[in-house]
Amino acid sequence: MATKNGVPYRLNLVSPSMYGIKCPYSMRATKATVHETDNNASANNEVVYMIGNGNQTSFHVGIDEKEAVQGIPFNRNSWHAGDGGNGYGNRNTISFEICKNYDPNKGTTKISGSQLTAYNKAKANAVKVIAQVMIEQGINGIVDNVKTHQDWSGKLCPQKMLREGLWIPMRDQIIAEWCRLKSGNKPSVLKPNPKPLKDGKVGDTVKVYNTLYLTSTGGGASAKKRGKQGKIKRIVRNSKKYLVEDWGWAHPNDIQLVKRASSGSTSKPSNSKTKTVTIDKLNVYTSQSLSSPIVKTGSGYRILKKGTKVKVTATANNGQLVHGSKNWSEVDSWGWVPSVYLR
Repeated sequence: MATKNGVPYRLNLVSPSMYGIKCPYSMRATKATVHETDNNASANNEVVYMIGNGNQTSFHVGIDEKEAVQGIPFNRNSWHAGDGGNGYGNRNTISFEICKNYDPNKGTTKISGSQLTAYNKAKANAVKVIAQVMIEQGINGIVDNVKTHQDWSGKLCPQKMLREGLWIPMRDQIIAEWCRLKSGNKPSVLKPNPKPLKDGKVGDTVKVYNTLYLTSTGGGASAKKRGKQGKIKRIVRNSKKYLVEDWGWAHPNDIQLVKRASSGSTSKPSNSKTKTVTIDKLNVYTSQSLSSPIVKTGSGYRILKKGTKVKVTATANNGQLVHGSKNWSEVDSWGWVPSVYLR
C-alpha cells in the first residue's frame, strides 16, 4: 500500500459525474483546514459515505488510527468550511477530517480507553499526512496556513480539540513536522534519558537531552538545542513543565541536571499569599528580569491590570534591581513580577 509520510494512504476518489455536487470548482490550495467528524466511524467509512450520497458536503481526506483515505482530488474544491459558495475556506483550502473523536453511545467527546488510544493515533497520523500534503501542494508551513472549521464559519469544529485546549498544540505539531520534512531531517531516536531531572527548581542549570517544545502542553517539538546547557526559567503544572531559557518547554525526561541553583535564591512559601497589583499594567515575565520574554497565553500575553488579585507561589531575592529591590515574586505559577508592584 502507498504511504504518505509513513502513514498508509489510499485513494477512493469521487466519480467525475459527481463533481458538480461535491467539488465543482478547480482549485490551487493555499491553506489546510482541520475538522473532526464528531462520530466514531473509520476514515474509509467516512469517505465511502461522502462520495456516495447526493449531499453537497464534502472533504478531501479522512484520517483514522490506521490509514488516510482521499475522496476529493486536491485540484478540486470541497464543501466543508461553511463559508459559502465563494468562501475562502471552501474554495482555497484542503480539508482533513480526523476520525474516532466522539462517543456516540454517550453523546460526548469525553472518550477513554481504546477509543482514546485510537483518537490519539489518528491525530498523530494526521500531523504526518497534513504536513506532507502541505509540502506536496506548495503550502507554506506557517500558523496562518493551518486553520480550523471554526476559523471560517464559527462552527465549533474540530470540537474535541477546541473544547479541551488541544488545537494549538496540534497546529504547532503540524508546523513542526512541516519544518522537519522541509529540512530533510529524519526523526531522532535516542535511548531513554538515563538521568531524568528530579525536582527541578527555577535557576537550576540543565542540559537538554532530547526535545524541547514550543508549548508546555507539547506542541512544536524541536531538537535544535539538544546538548546545550541553560537555566530553568519557569515551572508550570503541565506535562512539559520546565521552561529552559526562552528555548522551549521540557518534560523531566528531556533534560538532565548540571548544577543546582544557589541555595536560598528562590523559595516556595509554605502557603501561597494573595497579593494585589498596584500599577496599571504589570507584565508577567518568564524569569526575574525585565528583559525576559513576557509569558504567552492562548490569546496574547499575560499582563495584569491594577487591582488584580494573585497568589505568590514562589519568591526570589536575586532578580533584576527594580526600584531599589531585587525581590521578585512568581504569581499563580505562571511567571515572575517585581515584588515592589504587589502589596
